[in-house]
Amino acid sequence: MREKGYRYADPYAAAGAAKWNGARTPSALEIATATADVACQQRNRLVTTWFAAEKRIEEEDIRQHREYFRKLRDAKEGNVRAARALLARTR
Repeated sequence: MREKGYRYADPYAAAGAAKWNGARTPSALEIATATADVACQQRNRLVTTWFAAEKRIEEEDIRQHREYFRKLRDAKEGNVRAARALLARTR
């Protein structure tokens, strides 16, 4: 973005900039900014990088809290079984 003359604090700041709020249609500047933003994100593999980082964090959380997540899974499965039984009775 900087090489195109834009200055934003983070990768999502351009899309969320307050100056774009309220317009019924995007201005030429907004379209140019969005085009540069998408090209920058693609060139820098933002989505791939962000996904990999989040995946590592989540997998570590799962490893550290295995029992907690097992209990959540079991509770969800129990809720689904109860809902299916209830639905079966109302048909």
